Amino acid sequence: MGYTKLPRSTLWLVEGGTYTFQQKPTTPVQEITIASFYMGKTPITNEQYEAYDSHYQRSSYSPGNDDPAIHISLADARAYCDWYKTQAKKLIRLPTLWEWQYACLGGILKEQHIVKINDPQAFWHEGNSQGQAQTVEKKLANLIGLHDMLGNVWEWVTVKDVPFTRVCGGSYRVPATLIDAYLQKDVDPDVRLDDVGFRIVRSL
Repeated sequence: MGYTKLPRSTLWLVEGGTYTFQQKPTTPVQEITIASFYMGKTPITNEQYEAYDSHYQRSSYSPGNDDPAIHISLADARAYCDWYKTQAKKLIRLPTLWEWQYACLGGILKEQHIVKINDPQAFWHEGNSQGQAQTVEKKLANLIGLHDMLGNVWEWVTVKDVPFTRVCGGSYRVPATLIDAYLQKDVDPDVRLDDVGFRIVRSL
């Protein structure tokens, strides 16, 4: 199948800037400069992932074509990025923790982004998901047009110099009161969980 016929993620430009970040609530605040990049509008879906892996088995917790692909390890997500890179001939990869938080908060427009990101009706969580992942783009986009950054499925990110990799954003199993742009947890990179997926970014 040619690249133009592949089911693929829509990529949105995230304008870079200098920003204040906190890796965890208990860690020091850092000032980070983020270069501009493109980010997937949604997590990678079952249909998109199956274009890469025809043997992928959809989970009963996320069965639809446009539901997020789950049961994806870090290696699986990186392999998808490598495959997509060869198809698109672009620098496709996973987001860093800093890029993910920056995009979730609305990038350089963060100060205007007050209501949507804190509104439980804007994302899928334990209280409204019926116990499973939901079709992407059914909730409000954030200020820069990205859907499902919060809730629905945790998303893999890359972090330097830590023994474990991290996932961000919460999932359909997490109470709404716990979900925000800073929510993250350490996860063994080899595990495949039924509420963890991923989205891609493209370097400029």
